[in-house]
Amino acid sequence: MRKNNKKNIGFVILELLVVISIIGAIAVIIIPEYLIYIEKARATDCMVNRKNIEEASIMYIADHGEATSNIQYLVKGGYLKTYPVCKSGGVYVWIVEPSKGISGTIGCSVHYWSSITPSNNQETLFSSDFDDMKGMDIIMGGGAIENGNLVLDHKKHLQNRVAFGDNNWKDYEITVNATLKKGNGYGVYYRSDGKRNITGYIFQYDSGLRNKFVVRKVINGREELPFQSAKMPKNFPVHNQSHEVNISVKGDSFTIKVDGEVVFNFNDTSFSSGSAGFRTWSKSYVQFHSVQVVDVK
Repeated sequence: MRKNNKKNIGFVILELLVVISIIGAIAVIIIPEYLIYIEKARATDCMVNRKNIEEASIMYIADHGEATSNIQYLVKGGYLKTYPVCKSGGVYVWIVEPSKGISGTIGCSVHYWSSITPSNNQETLFSSDFDDMKGMDIIMGGGAIENGNLVLDHKKHLQNRVAFGDNNWKDYEITVNATLKKGNGYGVYYRSDGKRNITGYIFQYDSGLRNKFVVRKVINGREELPFQSAKMPKNFPVHNQSHEVNISVKGDSFTIKVDGEVVFNFNDTSFSSGSAGFRTWSKSYVQFHSVQVVDVK
């Protein structure tokens, strides 16, 4: 009886292994197809969002006699029911801004994107899609490349600082695409010296300050109180949504946009040149998807 029981157990285990192998083989075939189906559905949904934004823009122009590139205004005015969100984490930015007689073309950083191409009077100073850490200098904490993203994670270091570029840069434009997955936020340094105890300007995407965008001056690693501050729009997707930050500096004039919308436009003479970089703090987990710096003449 005992021998028969052992044989039966052996057969059961063998049968289980066969079943598990079959399930594994089926999963290898089905799961990739399922993921492709999901992404196609998201791409279709994103295309509908873009069409709705462009049509809402046309209606806005018809009612007001002028255009707006602010999607939030289209929502507040009832031209869009809700703020459109790309389910793949894409950012909606106007490729061609609307104007009277022109509806404009909206782009998505994941599904429909017109890469930034320097004009004749612009030169690319630095660019990375984060396939590697080339040109990036970790000056505090750490950072890692994961799936084509620069990841700064609070679990490994409470504060991370990364520098890139040339301290002789003067007039330039930085475009960053990033997603705050968890925590309070991230910063983009500009006209900074790239040292561990860094000095320069920093733009901060800060949910810890009750969802605000701020600009600070940093002296030897110590941040001063914000001298520019703006609330994030109502229902703004703070976490788990990619956003584009664009910082343009020319002389003492500064323009900062988030997702194509102007957040700050001011003048300051504290720092006239310097490189760029990123910062995270506290319990932040951030994925930086891309960065590009072009000169502004």
